[in-house]
Amino acid sequence: MSALDNFYKTTFTVSRSSIVSDTSIDGFSFIGSYAGLIRQITDKTKLYNRDDFGNEFNLWCGFGTPIKANDRVTVGSDIYSCVGVQDFEDLEDGGDSHKQIILSKK
Repeated sequence: MSALDNFYKTTFTVSRSSIVSDTSIDGFSFIGSYAGLIRQITDKTKLYNRDDFGNEFNLWCGFGTPIKANDRVTVGSDIYSCVGVQDFEDLEDGGDSHKQIILSKK
């Protein structure tokens, strides 16, 4: 358990794009529900896409959360697209390992 887990107060769901070849329907498959901390990116120098100002968010969650780029993240009624995922592994004892996810609000 990470020491950061105490800060993960937001529940979010992860869905992954799936293609059903028999019916040619694109959709999203539910992956799971997880806890994390989400904050809007406010500093323009830290934006990943300057045209997306006001719609970019950082999400921090547990190291084992199965999330990938292009996944859909839902928090309440808000839907986000996962732009990127970065792992932070605590090499000393693993106590502070976590993921930082960049989200874009749809």
